[in-house]
Amino acid sequence: MPGPDRNASDVSAAGHPSRSLVASALWPMAVRIGLVVIAASTLTHWHFTRILRQGAESTLTHYVQERAQREGLWFDFIVRRQIQMRDGYATQYRALASNRDGLAAGAAEFDKWFVVRSDGRATIRPLYFTGTTDGNGAGQRIHGISGIIDRGVRLTDEVKLRHALAANMIWSNGPSLVSESTTPSHTPFLALYFLTPEQGDVQYFPEIMWDPYAKNEGFRYDGHSYYDLGLPAHNPDRRTRWTSAYVEETSGIRLVTSVTPVDVDGRYLGHFATDIEIDTLDARIRRSGIAGATDFIIGHDGSLIAHGGLTAAKRPKRTSPDVAPVGEASLQNLYRLARLAPTGVVMDDQAGDRLLATAPIGTTGWKLVTVYPKPLLAAPAREIALIVLLIGIASLGIELLALRRVLKDRVSAPIHSFIAATSHIAAGERSIDAARELPVARRDEIGALARSFARMVERLREAADQLEHRVVERTSELRQANQALDEARHEAVLANESKSRFLANMSHEVRTPLNGVLGLTELLQQSPLSDEQRRWLAMLKDSGESLLRLLNDMLDVSKIESGHMSLLSAPFSLRGLVDSSTQLMAAYAQRKGLSLHCEIGPGIADDLLGDEFRVRQILLNLLSNAIKFTAQGEVRLVVALDAPEPERGIALRFSVYDTGIGLPPERIERLFEAFVQADSGIGRTYGGTGLGLTICSHLAGMMDGRIWAENRPQGGSVFHVSCRFDRAARPATDPTIDSEPLRPAGRARRILIVEDNGVNRVIAKGILAARGHTVEEAADGREGLDAMLAHAFDVVLMDIRMPVMDGLEATRRIRSIERANQEPRRRIVALTASAMNGDREACLAAGIDDFICKPFTSEELLAAVEETELARQA
Repeated sequence: MPGPDRNASDVSAAGHPSRSLVASALWPMAVRIGLVVIAASTLTHWHFTRILRQGAESTLTHYVQERAQREGLWFDFIVRRQIQMRDGYATQYRALASNRDGLAAGAAEFDKWFVVRSDGRATIRPLYFTGTTDGNGAGQRIHGISGIIDRGVRLTDEVKLRHALAANMIWSNGPSLVSESTTPSHTPFLALYFLTPEQGDVQYFPEIMWDPYAKNEGFRYDGHSYYDLGLPAHNPDRRTRWTSAYVEETSGIRLVTSVTPVDVDGRYLGHFATDIEIDTLDARIRRSGIAGATDFIIGHDGSLIAHGGLTAAKRPKRTSPDVAPVGEASLQNLYRLARLAPTGVVMDDQAGDRLLATAPIGTTGWKLVTVYPKPLLAAPAREIALIVLLIGIASLGIELLALRRVLKDRVSAPIHSFIAATSHIAAGERSIDAARELPVARRDEIGALARSFARMVERLREAADQLEHRVVERTSELRQANQALDEARHEAVLANESKSRFLANMSHEVRTPLNGVLGLTELLQQSPLSDEQRRWLAMLKDSGESLLRLLNDMLDVSKIESGHMSLLSAPFSLRGLVDSSTQLMAAYAQRKGLSLHCEIGPGIADDLLGDEFRVRQILLNLLSNAIKFTAQGEVRLVVALDAPEPERGIALRFSVYDTGIGLPPERIERLFEAFVQADSGIGRTYGGTGLGLTICSHLAGMMDGRIWAENRPQGGSVFHVSCRFDRAARPATDPTIDSEPLRPAGRARRILIVEDNGVNRVIAKGILAARGHTVEEAADGREGLDAMLAHAFDVVLMDIRMPVMDGLEATRRIRSIERANQEPRRRIVALTASAMNGDREACLAAGIDDFICKPFTSEELLAAVEETELARQA
């Protein structure tokens, strides 16, 4: 049946489109042109930004180099003056210290400058300390030198000479240094002083007058950078060095100091030091030569020396010269970049949206850093890009208006005529007046389309007539084919049902006499026989068991093919399953002289939820095959975790190792196909149908697993099968009970056998009577029900298919009588040859407690009667 027209929603009831073709064409075009305009504006903005940035980078590079050179002049001036003082000091010291007279002259000069006080300390005489006053009448001292040598220092002539030379140098150079540093190109310094190895000092402060006793007794300069840099251990190359920024302890002023050591013939005599106040540097650096830019200085060790862009609120505390306490992430990031920036290269601080350039400042080892905000570059570029964008938008509007007019007259109007024509065809008309409704007279593409459309309408009319005729023919053929297909499907269903009924009946009819053969064989084996007779009976039993395995395999294959194979889900013990499976194969392995072992890996839960019967079927098949194809050595079953445990489940891998004949590599992939064996001669040598592994493969797949085989390098083969189980909500049966052998009956029971086959009754009665139980017989369900009403029985063995009344109906009536009379529940065990899918469930639903499939062994029968675990395994 034809579906709805998917374009119908785009056309109104009058045959006109809900959207204009002109608008549909113009909008994408407008978008594309608009995108081009935007792209051009963006490219313009990027291009001009790039040009402006290149210019800014060049300007920054030249500026920072020129500014660093200019700022370095004064610092280099300080260094030169200190070097002059060092050289003059060293020259005078060599001249005076080399003879006794010189030392005596030095001692006399010391006495001129210093006086030893009553407390043992030597200080500068008040004459040189007083200096001048500020002239306001208060007598505040603002110029002069001070100096002090702590008591305990042995004032030898050589010590006096060094301190006297220092006083002369500081007194003569301090005022001149002040006068030369007050020019616009220089920065005033704070202090000039000389420190000696004896912790003595001579100081000149132009604005701060230190009291001679201002130095606390016992105060030492050790550990302070302005002292340590003069020592050979901290300044091995003996050059002028600048300290990092630090805070002077007494005044709290933030300072940097230039230190020039004085050595004569390799001996350290002391060093000159010049202090510069950082606040003075901040004020000078703040005057940047580029609008919007900010300058700062970092030391040779990466510490911040001066930053002209820090406000008073943002400036680091006086107790910490570093920038880190400021707390601004962007400033700290900029500071880190500046420490790493190579000289003469402009770096891009993308996090702070700015550019920075660096240059060395004279011989200080410091860097001058200039920071320029990138938004200052973007403003001119944005203006130019905006102009380009506005011009493009205006041009776009004009172009769209002109194009709209052209499209409406030359394209949209002819298309409307096509819409009208197609509306007639959609309404069911087979022909139209093409000359009247379509622009066939036009000589362009629209006219060619109109003429082709007219021809197409005629062809459509002819094709529609032919199609109607062919549809009638094809419909008749399809009806006949469907009828034949239904008949074939019905026949296939009937054939499959017939096969299932045949297998069910065959199973029942074969199992009943087979039970007689195996049961009577087992009874005969318990009687006095010769060795040859026992060997014949063993061969008879093996043949019957082989026939039973073949029957079971055929039934399982039939269930798999029909899709009737299903799995139960019940708690069971993994240890009990493994132990019972190996116990069932132990005798077989012992007869062949093989050792049979089982191993369960650590950390595996024992209480699982799944189909224990089908898992045992897989394990018994694999163990049986391994024993069958192994002549000597061992067979080993190993259980291990196959994958990490999910939330409630567990994946296990069962592996059966043998030392047998191995597997041909080219046949491994086909081992799990039906009726396929590893070698064509295996069936003749070892027997078997090739169905067992096929069944195991399907069962493993139903348990969310798989089965595969491998050859072992040392000989033999290994078969792996993986299965997934859920954890049991309650513990399964104790595995220690599972692994015990069949226990004695304990007490004799009164047992009723309800069975229509006399041979089966004889077999069951013989097995039970030999155990000491009392056994009575009934030939059908009605007789069994009457016997139950007349006598009390501990256990009832109930056949299912019987004349008069079947076992299921008899069981239902027995349970009904028990409930009505409030009698104890008797144990009822099904003895049935029915092994098809659903038979077990039907028995349990009727009230039967346990289920034994014919043919059965004496162990299975006794276990069911005596309620041991082996019955549940059956």
